[in-house]
Amino acid sequence: MVDTKKTGLASAIKNAQQSTDKPVGEILIVKPNTKGIETPKVEAHKAETVTIDTREAVTLLSQREKNEKLTLLFEREEKLSSTKKALDRFKLATDESTNELELRDGKGAQFRTSNPTLIKVVLRDIAEELQAKQKLIADDIIAVG
Repeated sequence: MVDTKKTGLASAIKNAQQSTDKPVGEILIVKPNTKGIETPKVEAHKAETVTIDTREAVTLLSQREKNEKLTLLFEREEKLSSTKKALDRFKLATDESTNELELRDGKGAQFRTSNPTLIKVVLRDIAEELQAKQKLIADDIIAVG
């Protein structure tokens, strides 16, 4: 018998386990008796062993990260694709005097032009930039996938 008031519960459990001939891997149930002294109960329960394959857990985690990256890349590609389609639908009027391009920055400054050559150059540059970004995203998707 072990006096828990002097040694503490952890020590009492440790001493109780050492005083029995139970093999490692079993759990002893220790309950206080009416006198406040803990004694090991005769019953012992086998501990359940749960085996986790760390390689499998790492594989699942890396697969989840890979899926999240691919989802983000596909969302970016879809947004670029819809922007490019909207730009492709944009047609300049045959009467060049009605075409106008307006740019506005975050501070409210504006740039306007009705020069058809300049408008065509800007539209071409935007289309080329969108196409280049789509290629980069497609390469990233292939690299991740």
